[in-house]
Amino acid sequence: DISNIILELLAITQWGRLDFLIIDMPPGIGDETLDVIRYMKNSEFLVVTTPSKVALGAVRKLLSILIELKKPLLGVVENMTMNDSAFIEQEVQRLQVKYLGKIHFDHMLEESIGNPDLLLKTQVMKDLGRALATIQL
Repeated sequence: DISNIILELLAITQWGRLDFLIIDMPPGIGDETLDVIRYMKNSEFLVVTTPSKVALGAVRKLLSILIELKKPLLGVVENMTMNDSAFIEQEVQRLQVKYLGKIHFDHMLEESIGNPDLLLKTQVMKDLGRALATIQL
């Protein structure tokens, strides 16, 4: 089962000293996500969502679980936005969770893969830099 594979991977891998371990989980709240949340004892969580009402439903559930389990929550980043709607930001703030910012969809991202100089000039990297700066790591 997928949950066991993920937990085994986390348990047996010798990660060494890490500043970050980013785990990209499938959308929604499945057993895999719940198992990772329970397994990661000394972790802070950063939630990423798309600007979709459907995605927001899953994010609300995930944030509620993290809050209920008293897991440290860095905040929420809105990814792949195509406009300046404040809908997701308002909903996240209504849940009393820090909204870290939005990362706009950028067609240049695909073209910049493999070219670090061009990648650093994309809107995605600028937006990501602003969002991460609000965390003050």
